[in-house]
Amino acid sequence: MIENLSKEAFAAHAQTDFQIWVEDAPVLSLKLVEVSGPGVENGQERFALLFQGPLETPLGQGMQQLKHEQMGTLDLFLVPVSRERDGMCYEAVFNRLLK
Repeated sequence: MIENLSKEAFAAHAQTDFQIWVEDAPVLSLKLVEVSGPGVENGQERFALLFQGPLETPLGQGMQQLKHEQMGTLDLFLVPVSRERDGMCYEAVFNRLLK
């Protein structure tokens, strides 16, 4: 559930790989390279994830299904944010009110 997708949960898996399936391409590996943002503040949780993937198979903006060995299967909205020498960078942003 979305409640399990906290800044702390992702930070525990920083620098690990998430698998993603893309139509007409082999399984891609995206590395979670950074977890940033204030986290919980004023009854709201805000943070961002930065993933890095291969240059040769860039992803467009949109919902992607990722799978992680410990976190399971996740549907995240990824946005390409930069093209680096080492790969394409994608961001997922979380901003939600807490109960």
